Amino acid sequence: MTTSLTHDACKARLTLLWFGLSGLLFAFMMLYTIRGVPFGPRTVEVWAWIMPNIMPTLTLIVSVLVLDSKGKGLQLPAPSPFLFWLAMVLSLVYLVTLLILVVVPANFTDQPPLDLLRSTGVWLGPFQGLVSGALGGFFVLKPESPRPA
Repeated sequence: MTTSLTHDACKARLTLLWFGLSGLLFAFMMLYTIRGVPFGPRTVEVWAWIMPNIMPTLTLIVSVLVLDSKGKGLQLPAPSPFLFWLAMVLSLVYLVTLLILVVVPANFTDQPPLDLLRSTGVWLGPFQGLVSGALGGFFVLKPESPRPA
């Protein structure tokens, strides 16, 4: 149950989710790059599409973990279960969506893959904003300051 997890344990779970699924996405892209299929000479453009969709969040996670390891991070005893699950579910849906967008065009659509990826900006950008907001709120949540009397 989430209420028995520490804030650090929740951070670890979110980190594993992000690095695990991002690693899978990287593995697909490395195979596609080596094989030259399905994106051919436009594989670099697909990498340029993927990087802004995952690197800011991975950078946030690593930055917070580095601060934590240096003792400069916030030590919170128990996370908000709602915020943790919101961040977890949004992250999972977002990362699976990215995987589908990279894998599906290669196998299941006649639309040129890069055209499909470019068309996702209209809805993927706002979705990334929601995910980043939930993760940012969870990873850098500050305890309330005491109010002056």
